[in-house]
Amino acid sequence: METIVNVDDVSFSYGTQTEQALSHISLSVNKGDFIGIIGPSGAGKSTLAACLSGAVPHHYTGTFFGSVMVDGHDTCEVSLTDVSQIVGSVLQ
Repeated sequence: METIVNVDDVSFSYGTQTEQALSHISLSVNKGDFIGIIGPSGAGKSTLAACLSGAVPHHYTGTFFGSVMVDGHDTCEVSLTDVSQIVGSVLQ
């Protein structure tokens, strides 16, 4: 099956904070899969969604390591407009 999302060893901390919101996250999603991200408050769910949508690192600043590929596009290298044509997120 074709991989549509590939998150490879992603770590992120906001601004100048030393505590990581995400630490060494890896995830693959195949085209047609339906997934849910669950966890307690502060677990990094919204930060992961921001990485998938490209808001990290384009909108939220901080320290980012790893890579997020969406439909073959590196979210660090394409614009938010380009990523938004592929990924959408609904929060609360």
